[in-house]
Amino acid sequence: MILEICTDTLASSITAEKAGADRIELCADLCVGGTTPSAGLIKNVMEKLTIPVAVMIRPRSGDFCYNAEELETMKYDIDFAKSCGAEGVVLGVLTPEGEIDEEVMAMLIERARPMAVVCHRAFDMTKEPKRSLEILIKLGVNRLLTSGFANKSIEGVDTLKTLSELAAGRIDIIAGSGVNIDNIPTLMSNTSILQYHLSGKRPLDSKMIFRKDNISMGSASGDNEYQLEEAHFETITAVADLLKKPKNQ
Repeated sequence: MILEICTDTLASSITAEKAGADRIELCADLCVGGTTPSAGLIKNVMEKLTIPVAVMIRPRSGDFCYNAEELETMKYDIDFAKSCGAEGVVLGVLTPEGEIDEEVMAMLIERARPMAVVCHRAFDMTKEPKRSLEILIKLGVNRLLTSGFANKSIEGVDTLKTLSELAAGRIDIIAGSGVNIDNIPTLMSNTSILQYHLSGKRPLDSKMIFRKDNISMGSASGDNEYQLEEAHFETITAVADLLKKPKNQ
């Protein structure tokens, strides 16, 4: 069993490793599903962690159909992640028709080697899971993060079961989105998936004493400007212990 924790700060990354995470997916902007982290964050995390780190390569939030300029940025970000010693990169590119963009993905995968390549939940935005899975396998993608074509993994458990059976060891399936200690047993008992992805976050109040409540930096509520989220040691430890427990216990 592999526990992957998605993080967007150095503090969360360190906490996740100490709590028993097997791998980090390093992002920025987890509130929008993750974007490419800064060069400084990538380098800092790579210098301070010993577990594998896969770096998100996503130049913006929104859809997964990118223009030429965005693809150039993705290539440079892949190069930087590789130069820092990242274990892998996490990416996904779709056509306007909702298919895996085979040509672009092949180019990015070649650019990324010898790092592992993970397709993120862009997969869940494609037309058909079986076809998309076979394309990723043909391209040589190493891991697939998916919620089973649902908003939350527990809602997509039947599709996750099918995908894990079809994968048949040709690609590793990672269950992600809404995964927690309460629903992991159901996912484990109904699928053959061995890798689980979550943030394990908790809200933290800002250290700011003076607060300007009438101005927002972009959040829907000004209150959110003074709330942070970091990985929670006890939450991640509990999940790590659960995944390490023999099935008959």
